[in-house]
Amino acid sequence: MNRGFRMFFSRNPLLLLLELVILFFVSGYAIAGNNIFYIDADGDGYGVGTEYVLGPDADDNDPAINTPDSVLKGYPSLTNFLKSKGYGSKRIIYISSRGNDDTGLIDDIQKPFFSWAKVRSQIKPGDTIIYRGGIYREQISLKNMNGTKDEPVTFMAYPGEAVWFEDCGGSGNSAAISIKGGSHINIQGIIFDNPSNFGNGNGVYLNGTTQYDWTRVHDIKIKNIEVKNTKSGVRAMVNIHNLVVEDSVIHDTSSHNIYLGTSDDSLPNGDILIKNNLLYRGARVYNGRFCIQHNGIVDRLIIENNICHSNQTGGGISLENGASNSIVRNNLIFNNSKMGIQLYGYNAKWGGAFSNNHIFNNTIWVGNYSPTGVEEPKDHAGILLKDSSGRFNILGTIIKNNIISTQFGYPVHIFQENFIATTLMEKNIFYRQKGREVVHVGENAYKLERIEKERPLVRDNLFADPKFKNVSIQYYKEPRLFDFDILNNSPAIDFGLNVKLEKDISGHSRIPEKNDSGCYEFTADNSSPVFKENKACIVYVDENNQMDLAATDKDGDKLSFKCRNLPGNAQMTGSLFQWKPDLSQKGDTRLLFNVSDGSSEDRILVMCHVVERNDERSDKTSKNTDVEPLAERKVKVVSNIKDLRDAVRDLKAGDELLIEPGIYNGGFRAWGLQGTKRNPIVIAGKDPDDLPVFSGRGEAVKLSNVAYLKLKNLRISDFTGNGINMDDGGNLEEPSNNIIIENISIKEIGPKGNYDAIKMSGVDDFIVRDCHIEGWGGSGIDLVGCHQGIIQACQFLGTPGYRTKNAIQIKGGSHNILVQETVFINCGERVINIGGSTGTAYFRPQLVDYEAKNVIIAGNRFIGGSAQVAWVTSQDTHVHHNIFYLPEKYVGRILQETKNKLFKPSQKGHFEANLVVTDERIRTFFNVGPRTAPKSFVFSRNAWYRFNSQDKPKLPTREIEGIYGVYPDLKDFGTAQMKIDSKNSRLKDVGPRAYVPWHVKTDFDDVEIPRIEAVLPVPDKGVDKQLVLICGLFSIFFMIMVIRFVRKRK
Repeated sequence: MNRGFRMFFSRNPLLLLLELVILFFVSGYAIAGNNIFYIDADGDGYGVGTEYVLGPDADDNDPAINTPDSVLKGYPSLTNFLKSKGYGSKRIIYISSRGNDDTGLIDDIQKPFFSWAKVRSQIKPGDTIIYRGGIYREQISLKNMNGTKDEPVTFMAYPGEAVWFEDCGGSGNSAAISIKGGSHINIQGIIFDNPSNFGNGNGVYLNGTTQYDWTRVHDIKIKNIEVKNTKSGVRAMVNIHNLVVEDSVIHDTSSHNIYLGTSDDSLPNGDILIKNNLLYRGARVYNGRFCIQHNGIVDRLIIENNICHSNQTGGGISLENGASNSIVRNNLIFNNSKMGIQLYGYNAKWGGAFSNNHIFNNTIWVGNYSPTGVEEPKDHAGILLKDSSGRFNILGTIIKNNIISTQFGYPVHIFQENFIATTLMEKNIFYRQKGREVVHVGENAYKLERIEKERPLVRDNLFADPKFKNVSIQYYKEPRLFDFDILNNSPAIDFGLNVKLEKDISGHSRIPEKNDSGCYEFTADNSSPVFKENKACIVYVDENNQMDLAATDKDGDKLSFKCRNLPGNAQMTGSLFQWKPDLSQKGDTRLLFNVSDGSSEDRILVMCHVVERNDERSDKTSKNTDVEPLAERKVKVVSNIKDLRDAVRDLKAGDELLIEPGIYNGGFRAWGLQGTKRNPIVIAGKDPDDLPVFSGRGEAVKLSNVAYLKLKNLRISDFTGNGINMDDGGNLEEPSNNIIIENISIKEIGPKGNYDAIKMSGVDDFIVRDCHIEGWGGSGIDLVGCHQGIIQACQFLGTPGYRTKNAIQIKGGSHNILVQETVFINCGERVINIGGSTGTAYFRPQLVDYEAKNVIIAGNRFIGGSAQVAWVTSQDTHVHHNIFYLPEKYVGRILQETKNKLFKPSQKGHFEANLVVTDERIRTFFNVGPRTAPKSFVFSRNAWYRFNSQDKPKLPTREIEGIYGVYPDLKDFGTAQMKIDSKNSRLKDVGPRAYVPWHVKTDFDDVEIPRIEAVLPVPDKGVDKQLVLICGLFSIFFMIMVIRFVRKRK
């Protein structure tokens, strides 16, 4: 998160409340399957993890209580709220970055103090110190501060406000909050960050040594904190007891995420709970550090329900130099650089021993690459037991109910032969990609069958693929892709023994007598809701019309309904759609409805005919001579190619030609089919769910000089020429017009040469919608001299073996074109080519200075492709609210392929509110060619995310309000359903989810697209050129004067 957002988030709470009015709902989270960067237990969009949530959550167990306002709405007072959460405060002391130490009063929210230094001496047991939203740069020392069991001292952020302790950690063991001696202290809801001093200091530091004038540290609770850019998030050293660290997010540390230890044998640690934390991207500076490490003697340490991942140079969990009676359970450990869990002795002078430690129901995955791409973790073990000092013994270790999957390393590696004699291993799922030897003891590697035969304490384990939902060694760059839930055919289901675990890591209940192995208990997938069929509806002008949208859900989930393009005078109440249209809304309207169960959804398109009650549309004797009467409608049905070719030539206005399902060898063509607005011509497959299939050589469909024609419900496959070729018949002054191409599947066109799936030359007022195009030689859709057109809700899929020059090309004087809500997957050299290089004889109109003008690309999803958008001799374009995902070479190109001086250079493109996700393949974001005008382009409000890099993109002009490095949390990435799932408010106006689709009111209306507003680029910062010239001239003048002076002296 960049500093600008942090300032806004913490220093302007009134604006924050306005910003957070819109809630985004996410899946429930008790450290759930794929939510590996934030904690949001109640699924209201608020929680811990500043880059991925709307803000801190006042109460993460109640979705109705999150912001400060909602606290006061839900409770009579802040005091009552605190008491309900277990903070029985005697007094409240408020500290604010806008407070005043001279006027501050205890228990007065209107008169907060400014500094901790002022209130330190006033603290008593039972006090709650509440920091108001803001940034603080003061180190807090709680040396020898003590509350009591019933009256702890609590430090917390004001519920629902963001409190940042920034750059408070210096070096070594310094920290923003340090407890050197002390007891019964709570720390809650604070964000610790060291952006200006990365990797130094700590978030919270505890030390109970008696070496100084400090007392024992005990009964400390640290909850709901976030720590980043420090050395460690929590560092607890020597004589620590009854410590709890839970529900916290600690990431991007230079060393361990959580470090616990003692270097004094006489002062061991004990009774420590590390639970429900997210720990990632640690060990970024110091090699070999862990997500969680305890070093030295500890008794009764419990580490449970944590997610540890993407440790850059270290492993997951490490207990070193003495741990007894400790438990490591229900953790997810993956994508780290070294082993998953280790018990390791190397320094026996600390005097510890390992005995009676339990490791159960963890999921451990060791891949092939570190998060930085180094092939380091591949040889590391899942679980390691080792003594390098020669003085430790590791006794009574129980390894049970785990899933351990590795690449080359052994799932379990026990260095000393004698350790295996007292190590119990049972009901584990072992899987090793590069060999069946799964347990290494001493000098020997064992297959499971052999070691279970030779060692009676190794029993009832299984070598098998655990069947994770989605796991790959290639996901090391982007851990969000991993999904360690188990499939319904996983051998881990019901395989484990009952170890008295009530919940799995996601909060799902464990089956008492049939525990699944690993940290996840299998749960059946959620069933999506399904709309029942809603046919076309009749809606009457100036009457209250209603339609009940019926839907079913197998799981019985509560359903919510929404109309995506709700018309004026209409409303949705539950599943009931109500509409009282006025006369201006008369005609046909396509309405898109969604039904959702909170995690999945279904859509349905309903065509509503808005008419007047007494409107007799078929009355040929209408007295209104300005209205064309309806023609006698003739419906022809054909079932073979000969009848089809005969029938299509005879079509007249108002006719409908229906094609039966079947295989049709060859295509058809027609000239001069002229429908009218009220009496269009329709050529369609009879059954939209069973399309007629056309295949053969040459072109499939050729239509010239046509008007008011709809072509729909066809499948065209395996033609050597164009799929559909529609033109003006060579009459450049009379274009084909008012064309609809709908629900057509076109596959395998070409495969080489300049053959297009759909080619349109000289076509005006057209719509191409709901088409699927897969595999072509030239363009998916090639527009030459076309005007007033919309391409929407289509899918383009590039296919290996096909040339796939581009998905859509708009050239030859084309203008006023909108491409929206469309998906492009691996679509060649230039996915959308706005412009091109057209011979002057083919321009329509002929005397223009552009290839393409007034083109809008909005609400689309681009996946792969060499360059995802190109401007080639184009003018006045607007590319906005798209997702550009992993282009191979460039995000965009600005080119001028013609040298004809009649054409203006490529200019005036506006690139706005897009999400751009790239990786290391992109070195140049926008390639700029000669003879172009890149300084006329405008970039504004785009969100840029680059895997494993915080570098900002270099753009042709300076970005306006750019958003950098905010993780978009893409769901269904790389698919047609890809969407931004991030709840970060900075992304709420970015990408397709923030785009409102443009609709033509009724079929065969003249097509209009939104107006493109002129926006001026931001001038580059720099020294004024005139000033440079003046300074240069002055320097030359000064040098001349010096030379003259020297000559005179001589």
